[in-house]
Amino acid sequence: MGLTTTGMAPVRQDADEKPQQIGKVGQTDRPDAPTPATEASSFPKVSGERCEPTRLGSKERKAGAAEACVSTSPAPVKSASRGMLPQTGLMAMSSLADEGGTDSCKITNPGNYAYERFQYCVTGLNVLYTLRDAEGKQIGTGTLEVSTSAKLPEKGTTWDEHVTVKMTGATGAVTALSAKFRSACTQNCTATKTAPWYGGNLTMGQSVSGTVSYSSNPAPDSQVEFTTSYKLYVTAPGAQITDPNAAWNNPRKIRCDDAVRDVTGKPNGKPSPGCVIPTVTPVVEMSTRPYVKGSPDSGQGAAAASYLWAQHNLVDGWGIKKPLTRAKYNEEDRRAYTCGNRASVKFGDLKEMLPDDSCDEFPFASTHEGGTDGGLCAEIIPVFENGGWKILELGDPTPNPNRHCIRAHVPGPDNSSAGSVVRWGYEKQRILDSEEFMLNITS
Repeated sequence: MGLTTTGMAPVRQDADEKPQQIGKVGQTDRPDAPTPATEASSFPKVSGERCEPTRLGSKERKAGAAEACVSTSPAPVKSASRGMLPQTGLMAMSSLADEGGTDSCKITNPGNYAYERFQYCVTGLNVLYTLRDAEGKQIGTGTLEVSTSAKLPEKGTTWDEHVTVKMTGATGAVTALSAKFRSACTQNCTATKTAPWYGGNLTMGQSVSGTVSYSSNPAPDSQVEFTTSYKLYVTAPGAQITDPNAAWNNPRKIRCDDAVRDVTGKPNGKPSPGCVIPTVTPVVEMSTRPYVKGSPDSGQGAAAASYLWAQHNLVDGWGIKKPLTRAKYNEEDRRAYTCGNRASVKFGDLKEMLPDDSCDEFPFASTHEGGTDGGLCAEIIPVFENGGWKILELGDPTPNPNRHCIRAHVPGPDNSSAGSVVRWGYEKQRILDSEEFMLNITS
């Protein structure tokens, strides 16, 4: 960001002296800014093939097959092509949406699960169907490729998962397959629709798609976690469903909660229950654009500029190097300890410079990291000038990067706007008490 601190003599500043500039918030891009995460988990290992004798009188038995076996494995990594991100081996998931699926995770490695805060998906999961004769000799194979994708509800506790199965290989005695898919989930969740389609007969190159559905019902002020699981029964067309089948679990838990609500009553109303992937760290967003009441382009102005300076000039780097942790309780006590304790210049006394002077603290009083003794914080004034923010410091002007907090003299409207954005971020990202989050401030 071009966030710089200039060298100064370590002398105490008298209250009637002008504050001195110690840095600035520029307008260049920051490569280390946190962004909403996309994470991956390897497909869970399976215990080799699952085999069953073929039924008397079945098409497989008539073709000479004594047993049918099913195994699962990730699809081989393909070279970069359409739908691939160059030189990364990561596959764009737009193909699922193109086939009628929900908005899906942006990227994934073939055969691995990909996750965002409100999404999960997997593609390139191969299910291999193998026929063997009485002597164990392979007489035919069929390959099915499975993809699934789901978008979790920010508000609500029911959702669909889109499923696609495509036949991508056939050899020998196997010319067609029947794919019957079933979903389930563990305690605290109900699979309300377990079969995405009926039939499912496939030949080489054909695919079948549909959706399965889930529901959860967390009690007020509570949260529940669970996993989803899947089975793909593979037989010859027309055969009765039976083993062998491919079975697997989603490697990460899903959380549904009704516990986001703010105990102070802000924002107004009661946030709805919703669901997330809790292992993906949420990111709260704000901007240093000047605050303009009622404008859709308004930022959080001086407040956001203060936080951004602190992120890059104080030791902890809260929100970019280290996560912040939401604290629903005792917020006002933490705010009073930082803003009311040993101020160099009383808040409200800078009327010539700041007619609406108010105290804004960082880390936020709504986090467990907030509530530091204000006398130990850098006391700063952000001033908008020439399209950017310069940072002035009151009190001891010695640049001390080992400080853990700031309190900033900012206009009251900027302060209120930033507080609303943080509370809205807790609700939108479903950040619960004692849950970690990152803070991304753009300029």
